[in-house]
Amino acid sequence: MNTFKTLEFDTILLMLSDNALSETVRTRCQDLRPSLDEREARRWLNETTQARQIIETSGLPPLQPVENIMKVLTLIEADAMLLPEQIEHVSSFLTACRRLKQYLKKAETTGTDIATFGGSIDLLEDLEEEISRRIVNGAVDDRASPALSNIRRKMSWTSDEIRRKLDALLRRNKSWFSESFVSQRNGHCTLPVRREFKNNVPGMLVDMYQTGGTCFIEPDAVRKLSGE
Repeated sequence: MNTFKTLEFDTILLMLSDNALSETVRTRCQDLRPSLDEREARRWLNETTQARQIIETSGLPPLQPVENIMKVLTLIEADAMLLPEQIEHVSSFLTACRRLKQYLKKAETTGTDIATFGGSIDLLEDLEEEISRRIVNGAVDDRASPALSNIRRKMSWTSDEIRRKLDALLRRNKSWFSESFVSQRNGHCTLPVRREFKNNVPGMLVDMYQTGGTCFIEPDAVRKLSGE
């Protein structure tokens, strides 16, 4: 180790690890050690030269950080439920793998051995397409499954029905309310009822202004719909 420090090899490893795209690769970079086997050292040097040649010919490879995919794989191994954005990380990683394979395929024209490394990348295009079709803008698309589509359609209809009933109450009894709109309170659709009229609107008291002048009530007329 003293020789490494004298030669500033540790500094070189630190500079190399700063370019790593994941913590795993960063650790592997910092753990690198020179080889005393001349054949192995020449092979590594030749691969480095080839990589430089490919970059000069084809430009920088389409790499991206892979921290997210490592976290997702850990969750998958634990049989955990993934959030839509985590599933999108998988799709992004698969896209990056496909582009890297295309990059190395193009680089085969250089005649370098490492360009053939792309053959070890297995494309999961069906999975990539499936994810992009079912996860849109960080959310599961309504059409991801017939069941989900049906559930969301019912949710939309129920929300509209709640709104219609509450709006009708507001219009019929304007004097009972301090405001002329439906208010969301603690996850409930409520009406802002003047305190003196609170007994006129049967329902659950959800919230109240600090002054006590307005009671936010979820009317019984919509509580069943809200439960649904």
